[in-house]
Amino acid sequence: MRKYILYSLLLISGFLQAQDSLPVKSSRKHIEEGTINIYGDSAIGKAVKTHISLNKKRCPNLVKGYRVQIHSSSGAGSREKASADKIKFLSLFPDITTHSIWDQPNNKVRVGDCRTKFEAEQLKKLIMVNFPNSFVVPDYIETYYIKDCD
Repeated sequence: MRKYILYSLLLISGFLQAQDSLPVKSSRKHIEEGTINIYGDSAIGKAVKTHISLNKKRCPNLVKGYRVQIHSSSGAGSREKASADKIKFLSLFPDITTHSIWDQPNNKVRVGDCRTKFEAEQLKKLIMVNFPNSFVVPDYIETYYIKDCD
């Protein structure tokens, strides 16, 4: 939201500063081409570039969605248990994405990239036979829809 306000302010200030230097003649029937000169401080351009680079670091091209958590454990051997459940899941459902998460002190395995909770519930029903303790969790998911971070 902040970036849109910043861009709007930059655009408005540029038009206000360039208002006197517009040699464009206009009439209802014919519009001549002209030039627009925008004068501004170079620090504004640097600030915009810095803002964009910071947003790209924070924006992982993910969107809000849901996943099904099939495993969570902590303590000795928790990484091996999580890895075993992930391998078991991949052998049963090779087309569904899996994600290993280290959420201190827990190792978790989440599956699927569901846009809606209904879709995640359908996935949970499908895998409930093999993973009876699974449940739906909200998460940031990878998707074919690309989120614009600029």
